[in-house]
Amino acid sequence: MIRCAFTTVQLHTEIDAVSPTWRVRALRRTEALKNGTQRRITSMWSETKPAFMKLQGPKCPFCEKWLEDQAIEQDVEHFRPKNNVKRWRVPSALSGHGITLSQPATGSEPGYRLLAYHPENYAAACKTCNSVLKRDYFPIGGVRNSAADNVGSCRDEKAYLIFPLGTRDDDPEKLIEFHGLSPQPTKSRGFKRKRALVTIDFFKLDDLDQRKGLIRERASKLEHLYFALKERDSPNSTQMEVNQAQQAITNLTKPTASHVNCLRSFQRLWEMRNAEARQLYEAIAAYLSSGSD
Repeated sequence: MIRCAFTTVQLHTEIDAVSPTWRVRALRRTEALKNGTQRRITSMWSETKPAFMKLQGPKCPFCEKWLEDQAIEQDVEHFRPKNNVKRWRVPSALSGHGITLSQPATGSEPGYRLLAYHPENYAAACKTCNSVLKRDYFPIGGVRNSAADNVGSCRDEKAYLIFPLGTRDDDPEKLIEFHGLSPQPTKSRGFKRKRALVTIDFFKLDDLDQRKGLIRERASKLEHLYFALKERDSPNSTQMEVNQAQQAITNLTKPTASHVNCLRSFQRLWEMRNAEARQLYEAIAAYLSSGSD
């Protein structure tokens, strides 16, 4: 997960380019929800999908999987659920980390109805992250602001999930890094460490059982980076080979590429502790060559 940085103006510009009347219609529907003249939340957010696909890479903002340009491959995700918020149980793997939730003992909570048509509450996510994992969950540690009509007023909720689009939330790369294929928190303590732990577990970013294809895709990308780094730094490489390797490294680690956090983490390790990076690669190469998932 990395930050996909864009301004509100840029987001609005891209939405206007694909659907010039969308923002006006969205504002009208939000006002109708506020004054009670509209009760049902009806879909119109799919019209914005091309804008998010362009701004995001296109890749899933949560797992960094590359998104195919087919409607069946991705959804426009409401980060804060629009209808109801289901109770989320802290997984046993996270017990002992002091993760406390603010939610009713039973049942669900009202969702963020007034954010249903707010584009800063959207992301184009892969089916696994959205439909299988995210669904209607949104764990927080503070007081839920279900009446919010803009995402800026939700800052005090202490959301456990990191939102990687725009610049309102923490930079994901400052909270999560990778050691080889495995994501881990950058902080040793505090709420930001808890956010990283929850986000990693919630989207199963390190789960070989549920996300076999994702982790294998990540390993393949890292292998490409390894050979480019090796070629660039070899004393036997010609200047042309060095230049080509550097271009490959740049392409693999640019913000819009897939699995960038993992690759940038490996590149930093290569620069600082080269022997450790090489040893990590040997384990990754063995994983890839084994053919196992």
